[in-house]
Formats: sequence, C-alpha cells, structure tokens
Amino acid sequence: AMEAAKYFVEEDSLRQMFAKLVASASDSSKFTKVHPAFVNIISQLAPFEASILQNTNILLYPNPCCKIRFQKKASDSKAFSFVNMSEGHSIIEHFIMFDNLHIEQDELELYSSLLDNLTRLNLCEIPANYKLTDETLYEKYLKNPRLNIFLEQYKTALSSSEKSTDQDIFFLKEAVIPTSFGKMFFEACIKQN
Repeated sequence: AMEAAKYFVEEDSLRQMFAKLVASASDSSKFTKVHPAFVNIISQLAPFEASILQNTNILLYPNPCCKIRFQKKASDSKAFSFVNMSEGHSIIEHFIMFDNLHIEQDELELYSSLLDNLTRLNLCEIPANYKLTDETLYEKYLKNPRLNIFLEQYKTALSSSEKSTDQDIFFLKEAVIPTSFGKMFFEACIKQN
C-alpha cells in the first residue's frame, strides 16, 4: 500500500484513504476487513469520488438516485415528474444528490460517472426495478434548480426532429445500495475511529 500511495500524495482525500488502509491493516481487530484489492480501488478513484465517499453515507445505507430520460409521455403524465420507463433515451443514466453537498451546474454529469465507477468497483449496486419505499426521499430531484436549468437547456438544444409533443423529460426512481464489499472498504479505508 505504501508503494502505491507515493503516486497519490498530492491528493489529500486519496492520501487519507491510503493512510487509513495502512492503519487498518496493522490493527489486529480490523485485519479481517482489509482486502488486498482496496489498494487498487483507491488508485482507481478520482479525488472528487474519494471526497464523496468520505463525506456521505453512500457506503453505509441505501440512497435514492434516479435515471433522467427524454421519453414518450404516458397519457396522464406531466413533464419533470416520476414515471415508468417508456420509449426514448437516457439523458443522465444514474444521478444522485446528497443533502449535505452542494452541486454546481458543471458537476451534474460527474455525479452520474461517480455511480458508474462505484458500481464498476463493486462498492455499490443499482438493482434494476428497485426503489426505496419512502417516496419523499425522491422529491429533492424534482426541486433542484440547477438540475432543472440543465434539463431545460437540454430540451432547448434538441433538434426540431427530436422535439415532439408526445415526448418530454421524466425521472425514474432508482436506489444505490452499498455492497458488503463496499461496507468493508468503508470500515478499512474511510471510517473515523
């Protein structure tokens, strides 16, 4: 771990994870929670992603996320609401927001790539057709002004052939769930004593 850490000493969030991993590996009570792959996982995280892992509960509990699509309207649906998937295409494949973090306009797509990378590393999963039972957890997606501005700009930029009265922007509820491996990673590389 120390050999790999020398490449990340400039990034504080990554350096902290490596230091925590080394400390966990030398602590006999945490030794069983230290996996050899954790060094590689840290090396595959962007500083932004490491900071998210350190400052949110994404590796501890299920969190609401959503897929944002430009798709065919159902007869009773209104734009910028939650619906089931229908014919169309994704604008943002998986999007997550955290109550304790402020998202800038230019960071919206970073949050989608964050989830792609965390699922690729098997720290989290986004099961198909799974959503959290507390519907109120999803309301923040409909009320985020930066996200709404981004989506309105997207809609405006569509070519005239793509614009149609039977399609609009909709949200699909999803959930991101930490894996057992992700929880181990949190214990070994992030958790504060």
